[in-house]
Amino acid sequence: MPFVESKAERGDQSVMYDFPALISTLGFPIAVVCFLLWERHKSMLHFEKAIKVDLVDAINSLKVEIVKLNERCKGGKIG
Repeated sequence: MPFVESKAERGDQSVMYDFPALISTLGFPIAVVCFLLWERHKSMLHFEKAIKVDLVDAINSLKVEIVKLNERCKGGKIG
């Protein structure tokens, strides 16, 4: 079946090129389900990476603010 080739051999867009072959071998409903599952998986990977980057940025900015607050407390400016 042409759908089962690795990403290294044909790239990430191979599903789009093999979609007609997938329809002819498995049928339209099953081919659409396979495509939708592939698309969802790809989207989730993208969102996971984006969330991780945003989370790291938020943690770093909070760390800076906590250090500033700690310095102000030790300096006697608060209270």
